[in-house]
Amino acid sequence: MNIRPTNNVFTNSYAAGEPAGFNPPTRAQQLQSVLNKIARKYPNLDRDLAKALVTEKEIENSDTWEGLKWYEVIVAPMAIKGNKIMKKAHHEKVEKLQNLVATRDAFQAELARL
Repeated sequence: MNIRPTNNVFTNSYAAGEPAGFNPPTRAQQLQSVLNKIARKYPNLDRDLAKALVTEKEIENSDTWEGLKWYEVIVAPMAIKGNKIMKKAHHEKVEKLQNLVATRDAFQAELARL
C-alpha cells in the first residue's frame, strides 16, 4: 500500500472499495477451500485421531511409578520426567486432531445448510 502526503494529510493511494471485476469468494467457496486444505494435510484424519486416542490410553500412567516399564525402573527419575514430557506432547497432538475434526464437521454441516 502506498501512502503519500497530500496537503499535510496522509491518504491512501488506493480508491475506496474493491477493484473493478473483483468478486470475493462466497461463504461456500471459503468453507470448501478450508475443507480441501484439511483433507490434503490430513488425508486419514479420523484414523489418525483414533490411533492417537489409543496411544494416549496406553501411556496414561507412564509418568507414575506404577506405569513404568521394567527396564525403566533403573533410571526411574529420568524416565518419569521424560514420560511426563512425552505424555504432554501427545495430549497436545490429540487436542489438535480433535479440534480439526470438530472444525471439519462444523464446516461440513454449515456447507450442507448453504
